[in-house]
Amino acid sequence: MSDVLHEGPFMGDGVETFSNWIQGKPLGRTMSSVVYLVINKNNTEEKKYAAKQYFICDDIPGDNVNSVLNEMKALKQLDHENIVKFYGYSKTSHTISLFIEYMPEGSLATYIKTQPGGVLTEIKTLEFSIQITEAVIYLQGKRIIHRDIKGKNSYTSFNISSQYKKQQITL
Repeated sequence: MSDVLHEGPFMGDGVETFSNWIQGKPLGRTMSSVVYLVINKNNTEEKKYAAKQYFICDDIPGDNVNSVLNEMKALKQLDHENIVKFYGYSKTSHTISLFIEYMPEGSLATYIKTQPGGVLTEIKTLEFSIQITEAVIYLQGKRIIHRDIKGKNSYTSFNISSQYKKQQITL
């Protein structure tokens, strides 16, 4: 891979472990992080993940680092088909990377743009709404409030068994 930016150890807390990963192209940005495509070098199938990478510097107060650690603790306790899976983290002196499920079809906002007229059909709207609602109900049961539900934070994947796109949200 020609666009490798970083290689490093991965701590998977028993869910998924591998010692080396390759960080590839950026997938997106938030106000406090960059999300990269990541490939597991030790996996013969080259399984893909997304790494939400936060940069740590002297200018960032400890509260921001604590918020990343709180996000990680919240993600670790979640297991729902409509919520992006958390696999582990990597910490260096300058970064904390959270490894989550890679959703190759992108966000709901991107998906909507590909639809005729930039509009979902009533059926698709209902399907996505039900899946997002199921995820929010699950989060409420865990006493977690998602403070930023929007199309850019909702991701789609093809669900072969039900033949429609599965909606997943990230924290």
